[in-house]
Amino acid sequence: MTVQDIGSQLAEFLELPSSKGVFISDVNRGSRADDAGVKAGDALVKVNTHSIWDAEDLWETLREYKDESEVSFEIYRKGKLMTVKMKIDEDDFSYFENDNMRLRGDIKGLKKEMQHLQRDMKNNFHDMKRQIKVELEEL
Repeated sequence: MTVQDIGSQLAEFLELPSSKGVFISDVNRGSRADDAGVKAGDALVKVNTHSIWDAEDLWETLREYKDESEVSFEIYRKGKLMTVKMKIDEDDFSYFENDNMRLRGDIKGLKKEMQHLQRDMKNNFHDMKRQIKVELEEL
C-alpha cells in the first residue's frame, strides 16, 4: 500500500472534511490491504481509535498495533465514510523498516529544523516590532 499526505488541495478535490489522513495511491494485488478491500483513491483517516495526521503518523500507529491480529481503518471512498478491517503482523513492516528508516529520520530532522526556523522567525518578528516601537518613540 502506497500512501501520501493529503494536503489542503487534495482534501478539497476529494471533498474531505479536513486535510488530515493519507491518500492511498496504490494497493498491491494480493496484499493484506487488497484482501481487506482497501482501494487506490481511498483516504485513510483513522486506525482503530487513532486519528491519522499524515503518512509518518500512519506507519507509527500501525507499528503500535502490529501485535494485534486485526485493525479497523476508517476511510473515505467517493465521499462516503466506511470502515474496513485488515489483519497485520510484524512481517508487514519489515520492508518499511529496512528501506525507509533513513527517510523517516530525514523527515523528522526536517520537521525539527522547520520548527526551529518558525520559532526564530517569530522571535525575529517580535524583535523587529520592539525595535520599530523604540524608534517611533524616539521620534
